[in-house]
Formats: sequence, C-alpha cells, structure tokens
Amino acid sequence: MMRISDLIAKNKGFISFEFFPPKEREKWPGFFGVVDRLARFDKDLSLPEVDRTVHVANAREFFQALSPGVRIVIDTEELDLTEAGRPTGPHLRWESLDGVAWPVLHGLDRVIIQGADECVLRSPAKGAPALSLEDCGLLALDNIRLEGIPDEKGPPVLTAVRTSELRLRDVRIFGGVLGLSKTGTVTGLNLLVEGSESGAILAKEVERLSLDNLVLRENKGVAIISLEQVKAMQVRQALIRNNEAKGSDAALVKASKSGKLAISDSYLLRNDFKVLAIPASGLELKDCTKKKNGF
Repeated sequence: MMRISDLIAKNKGFISFEFFPPKEREKWPGFFGVVDRLARFDKDLSLPEVDRTVHVANAREFFQALSPGVRIVIDTEELDLTEAGRPTGPHLRWESLDGVAWPVLHGLDRVIIQGADECVLRSPAKGAPALSLEDCGLLALDNIRLEGIPDEKGPPVLTAVRTSELRLRDVRIFGGVLGLSKTGTVTGLNLLVEGSESGAILAKEVERLSLDNLVLRENKGVAIISLEQVKAMQVRQALIRNNEAKGSDAALVKASKSGKLAISDSYLLRNDFKVLAIPASGLELKDCTKKKNGF
C-alpha cells in the first residue's frame, strides 16, 4: 500500500481523499464496483483493505449481493449452506471442477431477480456457470446481464435443471450458452445471446420454449440452437446475425426427438451454416427475411 509519506517524498503534487462504504448493505456491490474501477485508474491510488463480507437473509438478497469482489455468507435457516453432501431441502451448495467453485441453488419455490443496468453475474472462471439452479419452481430474471468466458467445451453460463417455469425478460448473455434441462415452460422477451463458442441455446427435455424479440449474434458451434426432446419451440421477431456453425452436420437448429419448431417474422443475416435445420423438415420458417447467408 502506498503511504502518504512516500508520495510527499516524490516532491510532486497529489490529491488525498477517503471514502467509506454506505450504511445500506444492498448498496455495497455498486460501491465496490466503483472502488475497483478507481484502483485500475492509477497505480499510486491507495485503497484500504475492507471486509467485503455481505450477510444475506434470503435468496433475493443473495442475488443482490452477487457481484465482483463480494463474498457471500448465508446466515439463515431459509437456505442451508453445505460444503459436503446434498441435503434434500432447499439449500445452496458449492460445485467445483478443476479448482473452480460456483454456487448452485436447489429446491426453491420461487426465485425472482430484478436487476438494474449495472447488474452483472459473471462466471468465476472458464468452465463454471454464472448462475445455476436445480429442482426449483419459478425462476424469473429481469434486466440481468450474464457474462461467461467463451470456451468450445464450456458449460452454459446460465443453467436451469428440473425447473418448472423459467421467465426471461431483458436478459443479456455474453460468452456463454443458455442451458435448459428437464424444464417446463420457458418464455423469453428481449433475450440476447452473443459471443458464445459452443452455441447459443441448449435445451433438453423442455415442454415449451417461447421466445420473442430474440437476438442471436456472433455465436459459434456445431449448432447455434440444439434441441433434444423439446415438445415445441416458437421464436418470433428474432434477429439472427453473424453466427457460424461448422462441421459436417452444422446447422442453425439441430433437433432430436422434438415436436413443432417454428421461427416467424424474423431476420437471418450474414450467417454461415451448411444447412438451416437438421432434420430439414423439423423447422418451419414463416415470413422471415434471409440475406447473405451461407446456407
């Protein structure tokens, strides 16, 4: 840490100031975000060591506290924090792979996350999701940005397993995949998936997938949308642009044992696929504009 006496010894002018975290704990993530940006501004900037522990009382506060540099402590019986084993009741546990750990929320009836412009959930490292839920009732995300680390073999940046209902509104996913497994109804409004190296949407055993104003941009993979045992998919008013699917069976949509799949009133621009869909009869395009694509 740079000392004031060290700065005086340099015989140069400088500005010294102090700041303190706000009393309201819910404002801490934004405060520490500013601190981190200031720390990168000047190598001589002296920042004190501050305890960034945030105590949360429920799942809502847990997600509000998720941001870079914030450590989470669960201190309520509403969510059991476990380091070993898998309790049958609602709990938060830590999964790990190659030394990287991430939280998994299990067994909650309802999780509603309403973000703001600066609300970002990030993958802690390559190979780890930013948000993972299983055996939950309703998951609703509103105005959330999720950031992964692009990886051809990486897991989805957002995973929902055995979740009854998933609602996505103004959700932006960068560098990762939306992963759905054994999920009921999935609805999305203004969903963006961009910059993934392993496709954009991966769905397996989903009852219904309905997406309006979908944007898929600059994603790569064998298939941009991979579906297995999806009973129905309806995409309306989508912009599918600058995506690239490579391989002998590369396609925009690759479906297996799935029901009716349709894309309507959408734009497909400057994409590079061998074929539009596998099987070719498995996807219906209605009132779509296709320009400068490679299929």
